[in-house]
Amino acid sequence: MRSKGFMGEDMAAVYLKERGYQIMYRNFYTRFGELDIIAKKGRQLHIIEVKLTHRTTIHSSYKLNKHKQKRMIRCTQLYLDYAHIRDMYIQFDLIAITHNQINHYPNIFNLTDTYGQ
Repeated sequence: MRSKGFMGEDMAAVYLKERGYQIMYRNFYTRFGELDIIAKKGRQLHIIEVKLTHRTTIHSSYKLNKHKQKRMIRCTQLYLDYAHIRDMYIQFDLIAITHNQINHYPNIFNLTDTYGQ
């Protein structure tokens, strides 16, 4: 099954490159989990979760519950330290791939949504 995940991530990486994103890292593993794709466009760093699905429609919160969001944020914090990144806007995106159709859902959550105010 992991090979399907890599295939989806390959498709997502090509999609992003064609739209001007620079892929900074793929499959960044930490003790909290993994970030599928980390990409840069302008002054924004995009943390991208890639999902393969057979559903014809998908809601942007699909399989990204609060627990998953917190894990992604913790992984992102470790990546920022690892890459010495200090002053970029961080955006969390979802790319859903259904039957070779790619849907990009930008900014699916933010720190306020996850941790509250």
